Amino acid sequence: MINIRVIIADEDNQTRETVKKFITALPYIALIGEAPDEHSVMEIMVRERPDLILTDPSQPGLGGLKALKDYLQIVPRLKMIWMASGQEYAIEAFNMGAVDYIIKPVLRTRLYKALERTKHNLEMEQKANHLFINPDPKLIIKINKNIHIIPFNEILFIEKMGKKSIIHTLNNDPLETYDKLEPAPHLVQAHRSYLINLSKVSRITRMGETYQSFFGSYPRQALIAKSKMKDIQEQLLLRDPKQP
Repeated sequence: MINIRVIIADEDNQTRETVKKFITALPYIALIGEAPDEHSVMEIMVRERPDLILTDPSQPGLGGLKALKDYLQIVPRLKMIWMASGQEYAIEAFNMGAVDYIIKPVLRTRLYKALERTKHNLEMEQKANHLFINPDPKLIIKINKNIHIIPFNEILFIEKMGKKSIIHTLNNDPLETYDKLEPAPHLVQAHRSYLINLSKVSRITRMGETYQSFFGSYPRQALIAKSKMKDIQEQLLLRDPKQP
């Protein structure tokens, strides 16, 4: 049976206690932490890498949508069940891939329905992983009529120029494609024109109102927007040193 490792994040102690009582009655749930604020959630997230977070993004102490995006950078496959007092965050919830959206007060039957959906999603992912185990994720792009397969751990950064993207790697000449490339767990949006692989950054220096990131001996640099610099610094500090 699948085991779902869960964090409860809510400013209200009574809500946490109620949700805790409900979920700990289920044999497939393992409660690994509960937290009243963003800082406490982040500590648990970095330490435990949970499968699911039950949270209320409308509470200011929990950091709102930005905090949830930060958690997804740490645990890209993190499942989310949002618990809120109204419908105002429903669109954002599903845009961010939330499994479910529950209106408070949280009822046992409603919560169990959301948890069953989460369990089903995780079981489907687990089955898919058994069918196709990919220990070295790759970027697959089309250039002219050719298909190129590039391991993510070989990518330094991707530079966007209009509709064209230029993929910079350490061992090959840059590749140009018109495929639409988006941020991924291995590539962070550092600037409107650059996706960078944080594990390959060797140095960052300031250049006027922006920053330059260097990649060892590679002759080209990528830009980091001033507005992104704080997030980049936090992610560099939180990176698992065992990651490639």
